[in-house]
Amino acid sequence: MTNPAGTLAPETRIPRRLRPVSRRTDALWILSVAVVYFAAARLGLAFLIQPSGIAPVWLPSGVFLAAILLTRQDVRPWLVGTLCLTDLVAELVAGTSPALGVAYALTLTGDAVLSAWLLLRFVGNPITFRRVRGVVGWLLLSVLLSNAIAALVAAAAASVLAGASFWGAWSAWAIADGIGNLLVTPLALNWAAWAGAPWIRHPRRELEAAVLLILLAALNWVVFFGLPELRALSELMTYLNFPFLLWASLRFDMRGVTSALAIVAGVVIVDAVVSPGASRLDVGEVGNAALMAQMYIALLAVPALLLAAVASERSDTAASLREGRALLRSIVEGTSDAVYAKDLEGRYTLFNASMETITGKSAEAVLGRDDTFLFPPDEAAVVMDGDRRVMQRVATSTHEERVTAADGSVHTYLYAKG
Repeated sequence: MTNPAGTLAPETRIPRRLRPVSRRTDALWILSVAVVYFAAARLGLAFLIQPSGIAPVWLPSGVFLAAILLTRQDVRPWLVGTLCLTDLVAELVAGTSPALGVAYALTLTGDAVLSAWLLLRFVGNPITFRRVRGVVGWLLLSVLLSNAIAALVAAAAASVLAGASFWGAWSAWAIADGIGNLLVTPLALNWAAWAGAPWIRHPRRELEAAVLLILLAALNWVVFFGLPELRALSELMTYLNFPFLLWASLRFDMRGVTSALAIVAGVVIVDAVVSPGASRLDVGEVGNAALMAQMYIALLAVPALLLAAVASERSDTAASLREGRALLRSIVEGTSDAVYAKDLEGRYTLFNASMETITGKSAEAVLGRDDTFLFPPDEAAVVMDGDRRVMQRVATSTHEERVTAADGSVHTYLYAKG
């Protein structure tokens, strides 16, 4: 899913409020989201675990929220209305009574709208999941708070209109929608952010990511479907997903982690639906396969997403530091003043072009050495003594020093040390 506003080339980029927007583009965007939403709803209804009738994950909740966050503000009301009607149609096609279908559609719509408002109000825009604060805010405000409130309304409707147990319906709705949000929202937003960029930026890194996902898919298929005679061993092998997700979190961005989680969740859900009484995660009670699948997915997803956010923060911080250092170096190298820096041992760590001109020594030769390499012993002692006084007072010192230049002439310089 991509933003219907599109992205202009850098040389033709204009302010967003002045960009011409095609109504046809907006309509196609809303229609495409509605098709994806309907398919997700039908898929969720097809994966009910019998005889309990519980869906381990309700994917439309994540599709709805991601679609709102990816859509321009002026188009969102049309999108919300269309998806509300789409959800109603999906419920009616599945055999839900009209009254209950309307209640469910309005509840899911309210959940998505409330989640989007909370995220945009308290986390900020855009929602990138590249910051721990953003991931924690999304988990608390959307996956937990908004979803729990919406589940109360859905449970009340199910209790009144269908005679269902209130708390049973509440827990089923809250957990299934929460897992759907947990899996789909970061996956959709991170892949949408990648849209328009080259598919292969770093061939080796992309190849490593492909190998990771293939191995992860193969591992889970063997664990959940390939070792029926070694049930105890396969149950232990479910823990092997953790090192793969650790690999994805530390080596790749959120796209890799969310893609890995989608693969694992897909296999786990299929296992719970196909063999609810013999699932690797089931402990034998009726309907327990759904609960165990949901718990397993959540236990994998939450730490993996948080770790990926930490890794992304460190990566972004390191990139900012590199940019800052490059900018500082360009400023230092471009000035006509002599600029240098030393460590606490008096060894040079920065040596600009003006210093090279004065001393006749290249920065490559000077870095890592002290003043005895640059000046005669008596001059080096004076300079180093001035450095010591500055370090002892932890203050800036401005004074004159006499040094011998590269051509042998002696000059007096005004030094500002600090």
